[in-house]
Amino acid sequence: TGVGIPGNKFQLVFEAFRQVDGSISREYGGTGLGLAISAQIAHLLEGALALQSSTASDGHGSIFSLVVPVRPSEALLQVADSSDLRFPSWEEASPARGNTVQLEDDRHRVTNPEARTLLVVEDDPLVAPLVLQLGRELGYQVLHASSGIEGLRLAEQYLPKLIVLSAEAALMNGWSVLRQLKQQDATSHIPVVLLSQEDEEALGLRLGAFTFLRKPVPVEELRQVLKRAEERQQRSLKRLLIVEDRELERQAIQELLECGTELECEAVTRGADAIEALRSNRFDTCILDLSLPDLSGFEVLQQVRQDPAIERVPIIVYTSQSLTLEEERDLREMAQSIILKTADSPARLLEETTLFLHRNRGQLSTGRQELLQALQEAEPAFAGKTVLLADDDIRSAYALASLLKRKGLQVLTAADGTEALDLADQHREQINLILMDVMMPGLDGLEVIRRLRAQKRFATLPILALTAKAMKGDRDGCLAVGASDYLTKPIDEDQLLSLLRLWLSPQRTHER
Repeated sequence: TGVGIPGNKFQLVFEAFRQVDGSISREYGGTGLGLAISAQIAHLLEGALALQSSTASDGHGSIFSLVVPVRPSEALLQVADSSDLRFPSWEEASPARGNTVQLEDDRHRVTNPEARTLLVVEDDPLVAPLVLQLGRELGYQVLHASSGIEGLRLAEQYLPKLIVLSAEAALMNGWSVLRQLKQQDATSHIPVVLLSQEDEEALGLRLGAFTFLRKPVPVEELRQVLKRAEERQQRSLKRLLIVEDRELERQAIQELLECGTELECEAVTRGADAIEALRSNRFDTCILDLSLPDLSGFEVLQQVRQDPAIERVPIIVYTSQSLTLEEERDLREMAQSIILKTADSPARLLEETTLFLHRNRGQLSTGRQELLQALQEAEPAFAGKTVLLADDDIRSAYALASLLKRKGLQVLTAADGTEALDLADQHREQINLILMDVMMPGLDGLEVIRRLRAQKRFATLPILALTAKAMKGDRDGCLAVGASDYLTKPIDEDQLLSLLRLWLSPQRTHER
C-alpha cells in the first residue's frame, strides 16, 4: 500500500545500498540492503525476486514475489543441508503468477553437458515464445529465463551453446548479464545474441556480444543470425585479421596471442586489403593500426561501417598515434575497443582479443593467464596519478575509492557537486581525471561538468560520468555537456579500469 516505484527504478532497488530516493536526506528509512540480500537468496535457491509496482494510483504500492522452482536441481540438492523433503504440486505451490511470462522449456530433459542447448533470456510475452519456437525448429533444446538473474543462473548451470539475451530483461538488465557472462571463465566463450529496443549496437559489441539485433526482430533475420553463430562456434579454429604495415609489430602481436593451431592469424599491410579481407566474412575479430600506407585506419573503419555487405566484425584499434578528443569519440562509435600502445598495452590487447574471439581463458598458456592476472593488480601506469571521485553515496564512493587505491591511484572524494568544484579548484594541478556521479543532491553531476568545462584549465581534463541510466539519450546527454566518456552503474570493474588506462595513458597525459 506504499507510494509505488517508477518503472525506470525497478533495477535500482535491487542494488546494495540503493533506494529510489537517492538523496542524502531520504524521506524513508533503511540502508537499501534488504532487497539486495533477498535477491541473492532467491538466486541461491535457483529462483528470482520479481517486482510489480506502479505510481499511477495512490495506495497501489508494490508486490515483491519470490519465484523458486518447485523441484530444485540435482546440483542444488547435492549441496543442500536437507532431511525429508516433500515437493508440493504446482497447483499447491504456485500463487498467482502475475504478468511474468512463464514458458515450458526443455531444462528437465537436458541431461548431457554436451547437449545442443539454446538459452533465451526474454520476458516479453510476444517475443519469448517466438524465439523458443525458432530454437526448437533449429534443433536446439531450449532453456527459458524470464529475468536476467534467472538467465545468469541457467547459463552457469547448463553452459548453453548459444544465448539470446534481451537488453530489457527484468530484475537484472541484459547489459549487466552480458558483463557477468564475459567475466566468468566458464561462460565467457558462449556467443550472445543481444536484442534491444534501443539502437545500442556499438555498446553491445563493445561488451562482447556476438551480434546485436534491434527489436522488433524479423524471425528470418534471427534465424540466419542463430545459424551463423552456431557455425562460428562449431569452428574450433578462430580467425583473426591483423592490419599492420610494420613487420616487427605483426610478429609481436602473433607471438603475444599465440597464433597457431587454435587461432589462425592473417596479416595485411594496406587498408584496401583489409577491407577486401573483411568482405570475405572469414574473420572473428580484427586488430587495426591507424597509420597505414594507403588509407588511414579512420577511412578503413568508415568504409567497413558503411558497407552492408561486410559483417560486423569486432575491430580493436591498436595504435601509438596521438588522438584528439573528437577523434577518440569517433573511434568509439566505429570500433569496439581502443588500445594506445604503452608498457601495459600487450596485456590489454590479449585481454580484448580473448573477449571478442570468445576464447576460453582457462585454455590459454600459463604465461598468458598470468599476464591477464597481472592486469588485476596494481598498475605502474597509475602510479603518481590522482583521481577526483564525486559520489553522494558514501558506500559506493568507499568501494570505488578502495578499488582505485589498490590499483595505485591517489583518490580525492567529494560528497556533492559543490564540494567537487571546490576540490577541483584546490587541486587543479594535481588531478589527472574526474569520476563524476550524475545524480547528486544540490548541484548534479551534469551541471558540475558544465561549470568545469567553462574554465580553460579544465577544458581537456578527462571526466568520466557515472550514471545509473543506460538509455542512449542519457549517455548522449553526458557527452553533450562535456563528459569525455561514461560508465553505467553498477560499475563494471573491468570496464572502469579499461577506460582509466585509456584516459590516463602517457599520450593523453602529455597532450594535456
